[in-house]
Amino acid sequence: MVGLDGECLWHEFVDLLPHHLVLHIVAIKPPPIVVADDLPGWNRCIFAPDKCVSDSLLQQCLRLRNGTLHAFATQPMPRSLVPPENVVRRWSKPPQGWIKVNTDGACNPSTGFACCGGVGRDENMLWCFGYSKKIGICSTYDAKLWAIYEGLLTAWSLGYSKVIIETDNKEAYMSLFVNNPMLIALSLRAHFASMLNRDWEVRFEWVGRECNMVVDRLAKAAMDFSFDYHRFLDPPPFVVEMLNVHALVEP
Repeated sequence: MVGLDGECLWHEFVDLLPHHLVLHIVAIKPPPIVVADDLPGWNRCIFAPDKCVSDSLLQQCLRLRNGTLHAFATQPMPRSLVPPENVVRRWSKPPQGWIKVNTDGACNPSTGFACCGGVGRDENMLWCFGYSKKIGICSTYDAKLWAIYEGLLTAWSLGYSKVIIETDNKEAYMSLFVNNPMLIALSLRAHFASMLNRDWEVRFEWVGRECNMVVDRLAKAAMDFSFDYHRFLDPPPFVVEMLNVHALVEP
C-alpha cells in the first residue's frame, strides 16, 4: 500500500476502511522501504505501536494533517464535484461584471514565518485592489488559505458582488471547491463560513504558478514591510512590469 516514493497509495484503501482507522494509519510513520514492502513492519507499527520508534507529538500531528490532505486530494470524488482536469496556465480577464482576485501565500522554510498577498482586476484588466499581509508562523497551505480569505474580505468590503478567486494550491482549491471545512484551519473555518454564506457570487479556480507571479511578489514583499497589512489602491512599482506582461498575453 506504499509506493516506491514512500507515499501511501490512498486510492487503494481509503474507501474500504472506517474514517477513524484511516486517520490512525496516516499518523503512523511508515517503516523504511528497503527491498520490498515491509508488511510485518507496518503491522507492528499499527497494532503494536509500543514496539516502534515514535516521533514527537508535533511530528505526528503534522504527518496526520499532511496525510489527510494528500488522501483527500487523491481519493475519487463524485462526478458532480470533480474539478477541471487541467490547471489554467495563462491568466485571463474575468467575464463582464466580475472581478478576478489572484491570491498567494509564502512561507520562509528556515523560520516558518508566512505572508500572503492578492490582487483584484476587472474585465478591463484594470487594478481594483491589492494587498500584502504578514500572517505569522504557519504552513504554506495555511498561508494560501489566508490569502484567499483576505481576498474575499477585501472584495466584500469594497462592494464587489461577483468574485472569482484564483489560487495555485490544489489542496486549498479543492477544500473550498467541495466546501469541506474539516480541511481548513480551525482559526479560519468560521471566517470562511461567514464569507461564503453572504449574498454574493463566488467562484474558485485552480491556476498554475505562471498566473500568480504578481501576487507571489506581493506576498513575499510583505516580509520586507514594517507594517503587518497594507492595501494597495494602485499597483506598486515592483509589480507594474509583470502586470504589463499579463496584458501582452491576454487574448
